[in-house]
Amino acid sequence: MSKLIHVPLKLKKPKQLVKDHAYWRAVAAVALCVAGLIMSEFLPATLITPIAKDLNISTGLAGQAISITSVTALIVSLCIAIVTNGIDRRKVILTFAILQIGSSIIVGLAPNFYVLLIGRIFLGIGIGGFWSMSISIAMRLVPAHSLPKALSILFGTVAFAQIITAPMGSYFGHLIGWRNIFLSSSILGILSFVWLAYELPFWRNDHPTSFHTFIKVLKKPKMAIGMITILLLFAGKSLFYTYLRPFLEDVTHVSIHQLTRNLLYFGIGSFVASAIAKYVLTNHLKITFLVAPIILALFIFLITLNGHNLNFITILLTTCSLVFGFIS
Repeated sequence: MSKLIHVPLKLKKPKQLVKDHAYWRAVAAVALCVAGLIMSEFLPATLITPIAKDLNISTGLAGQAISITSVTALIVSLCIAIVTNGIDRRKVILTFAILQIGSSIIVGLAPNFYVLLIGRIFLGIGIGGFWSMSISIAMRLVPAHSLPKALSILFGTVAFAQIITAPMGSYFGHLIGWRNIFLSSSILGILSFVWLAYELPFWRNDHPTSFHTFIKVLKKPKMAIGMITILLLFAGKSLFYTYLRPFLEDVTHVSIHQLTRNLLYFGIGSFVASAIAKYVLTNHLKITFLVAPIILALFIFLITLNGHNLNFITILLTTCSLVFGFIS
């Protein structure tokens, strides 16, 4: 443990850094925690129909299990740095893993919709807290020259988790039930908690954020416009993805195997787009921001109009997933 604490801060020779892989084990542990959070976040979108049926609610209401997580994550991400000032960052990160475990268990055992929402709020706290601290976590775990690689591992984990969550959730949910899927996801949280507890160093926040700083940043005109724009973009993106399964089942009339296959294609497309987005955004950042939402809206419009044509829907969804990857 002491070795991990000092490697990023004191070793300066590149040869020494290459030989010592302690901090990469810590990055891998954080990546596993990220996988658990992302999988838990997206599971309801792939299981929304059986959740609604089991809890005797509409699919529209069941979709709020995703909305409440997103809203909670938004609020937490804005204030977590202030609330956790002076607290050991290791404890904060471990708390995120505990929240994922608790959320999965509560949702898996939820007797009604309101208990389900409580579990999803716990998850939103963990997700919002992690994303607001992800870059600072990576900066403290690895030397400066290894930061891009560390971030690529963390964000690559997000893309991979999105790929496997949708098809696995729909397929195995059909076999063992949606509750067992959530309970099983808690196992991933337990594994990440144990690994994080073993690998993470102790560190305090050396640069505390005050509420005054928070307000000062929000008062910047371009910051406010940017936040509102991103909020609207991701709201539309999330609404489409949340109700994709009910649409495919009720309008396209897909079987469980066809649903799983389409969700798998969608995940793979998003992953491919995420992998190549770096090269496009480096040279065409502004035009990508302008064009991507328009293309996404066009695809959603075409999908809505051609919902009865399975082959056409498969092509549209696969192509649409590329835009999803770029937006992420």
